[in-house]
Amino acid sequence: MMKKWRSLKYVLMLFLVLGLSFLVYKGHQRYEQKKWADDVSMNAIFTFNEDNVIGWELHYDGKNIVVEKGKGKEAYMTQPVKESIDFNNYLAEVKNFNSISTYSEVDEGKEHLSKWGVDLKNYYRIFYKEKDQIKTQTIYRGKKLEFSDGYYLYHEESNKVYAAKFWVIAALEKTVEELRGKVIWDVEVKTIQKVVRPDFIAVHSEFGWGIDGVEKKDLETFNFASLMSRLSHIRADAIYERNQMMLDFSKSEDIGMTWLKNGKKVEFKISMIQKDGKIYMKMSASDKVYLLDKLYFESFVRPKAFYIKQKG
Repeated sequence: MMKKWRSLKYVLMLFLVLGLSFLVYKGHQRYEQKKWADDVSMNAIFTFNEDNVIGWELHYDGKNIVVEKGKGKEAYMTQPVKESIDFNNYLAEVKNFNSISTYSEVDEGKEHLSKWGVDLKNYYRIFYKEKDQIKTQTIYRGKKLEFSDGYYLYHEESNKVYAAKFWVIAALEKTVEELRGKVIWDVEVKTIQKVVRPDFIAVHSEFGWGIDGVEKKDLETFNFASLMSRLSHIRADAIYERNQMMLDFSKSEDIGMTWLKNGKKVEFKISMIQKDGKIYMKMSASDKVYLLDKLYFESFVRPKAFYIKQKG
């Protein structure tokens, strides 16, 4: 009986030693692989002239975002909603595409994409012009790397699979909210022709700005310039679809504006309400609701007296 126990004990000890040796080996292997991933140089798999980009698409995790470049410094989202986006965000995404780099090539051809976890529903594509032709660069996301934080990528145009760091994909995966940006209204001050509040009307003429019932010499020009600056450049802290927000604007604080767009006068109204300590704003002819900074609200609702010089 004792001999059997000793034999079993030796077998258990042998398995324990082998198990510990295996864990040490795997740990060292992972360390070496991670060290290689951290140290190895990254190589770009394509480049293009960023000035020639005409749009890009993001399709991942059920999201489908399509963006097109407009005239000058304009860019528009056409899916999932139709609206303009912050041009700086558009340019940043173009640079993200142009910065895609990888550790190394690991495979070639479409035959083994399942091996690398490539899902053809998750892809990122950019369009640009080159010698009067429209060209594309398309990246498909695969599974996570075994040896480092990152993904396998399939580059459609070269028909190759690469290993890349995590940030390559993370940088591309923008949301609608991130692309919209915070600037929701940006015009030149000189294009604003009229401002209407419940207690005053301000009109711009060849002699400058004037407020009804206030002589020009009594106008507090610095304070009025501050209002114009706010009205010409509005930033929001968040943007929502109006049908998502149960808000009542029937008792809103309003400010109307007339401005010149391509030489034609356009009128619209800004309506603001306070709820739960927050300021919500909507603009006429828009299906969006904006979370507004209180500084804008304070500027827009100041009374007529604020723009008149105090006597004495």
